Amino acid sequence: MKLNVERKVLDDLKKLPSKDWALIRSKLREFEKTGKGDIRKIRDGLFRLRIGKWRIFYWQEEDEAYILKILPREVAYRLDVIDEMIRRIARLRAGKKGEI
Repeated sequence: MKLNVERKVLDDLKKLPSKDWALIRSKLREFEKTGKGDIRKIRDGLFRLRIGKWRIFYWQEEDEAYILKILPREVAYRLDVIDEMIRRIARLRAGKKGEI
């Protein structure tokens, strides 16, 4: 599976403590190779990959995954956050993939 990650997501990752960043990076590499992990469908094509206290939200189309957000569990499931990601998926589906 090919992972597409927005620059903003990468910038946010670099701000994390190095231990968390290393864990997330290794698990994302594993996910990219196998497509497996602690995955749950949230709604409308939005999926969640759980890595420790972090939640990686993505949209998947065929063999490509678009990483939308990486958030701590405490804020990850707020309705406004989920709704924002659903709107982002709608824009991606409409063909505006240039930002990713």
